[in-house]
Amino acid sequence: MPLLKATTLAKWEQKVRPIVTRLPSPLATAIYSFGRTHFLKKLHKDVPVVKFVPPENLSRTLWGLEFRTPIMNAAGIYKNGECYNVCIAQGAGGFLGGTTTALPRKGNKKGIIRWPFAPFPRSKAAANWLGLPNKGHKAVAATMSSFKKTPGVPIGWSLMGAPELEGEEKLQKLVEGLKAFEEAGIDFLEINESCPNTEEGKPQDSGLAERLTYIKENFLDARNRSLPVIVKFSTDTEQSQVPELIDLLVRLDFDGVNFGNTSTQYSKHREYIHPKERKLYDYFTQKFGGGISGEPLKKDSLALATLAVEHINKHKPSHEFHVIRTGGIETLADIKASEKASISLNQWYTGYFEQFAQNGHNIYHNMFEKA
Repeated sequence: MPLLKATTLAKWEQKVRPIVTRLPSPLATAIYSFGRTHFLKKLHKDVPVVKFVPPENLSRTLWGLEFRTPIMNAAGIYKNGECYNVCIAQGAGGFLGGTTTALPRKGNKKGIIRWPFAPFPRSKAAANWLGLPNKGHKAVAATMSSFKKTPGVPIGWSLMGAPELEGEEKLQKLVEGLKAFEEAGIDFLEINESCPNTEEGKPQDSGLAERLTYIKENFLDARNRSLPVIVKFSTDTEQSQVPELIDLLVRLDFDGVNFGNTSTQYSKHREYIHPKERKLYDYFTQKFGGGISGEPLKKDSLALATLAVEHINKHKPSHEFHVIRTGGIETLADIKASEKASISLNQWYTGYFEQFAQNGHNIYHNMFEKA
């Protein structure tokens, strides 16, 4: 019997998902934590033969880079640069790898479960506690330096300070990583200030202005070419903080902001979880913690990104500055909501996998066929 392709596996999985998620919560989590890893390995190899070339009217130019559609994958899916050719063939507007750290990481494990993950299909949501598994900045940058780029599909990379390190050493290693990806020819960089999924705790704890000032002085001011650098914040960011954050980024010469990432506001999002999935939701968030993704984040990501755009339009930075939205994006309606708010780009994660299960490699073609 031939091995199932990623597209076939995803369609079958979508049919049985509501049943599997009603199994005892520890068993359901174990099944999906293993199954997700197995699926991604298949997806890496499942490059579609027929490529979708998006119509030219979907293209937009940011920082001198052409993005052929207004949506691409979020960080966290392709940790080490896997699936670039898959994303190109599908029709993505860009490719974002990582998040990587200075030191290689195996990721989180609790008991027998490595890289804990659980879906909530009726709620169009998911939870994960992966722990940033990756091979490290320098190793991955060396791999990415050999990638052949496709016009209209810029390559971005997400980085963060190694959770195991502290103080100036942590910042030095982060800057070394930024320089490694600059030398590798990466088109834009994203600094992740929003990941809640490490055993060491949240990196976005204190000292944000000091960290970003260090990056400005030791990397931004020394860039050898035009290389946009944006900063990613959580969807848990307070709306009242947005103007201050934007002013800080603009003053330090960053090139954009991304709202947001997974959320740790478990009680807030629980009301959006279907009653049949709350037992699994409670088990996962209490046992592992981690971050919530998917539709429950939709309103927060749109509100935060919209506030950022409004503040930028009011204060008119002297350099090009863009707002990217991540969280709860799944359909063309979500893209149009972003465009109405003048949000420049969108990134998706949970919504991508939901749509892949329904449409396979036609994921972008079917989204934009009526655009």
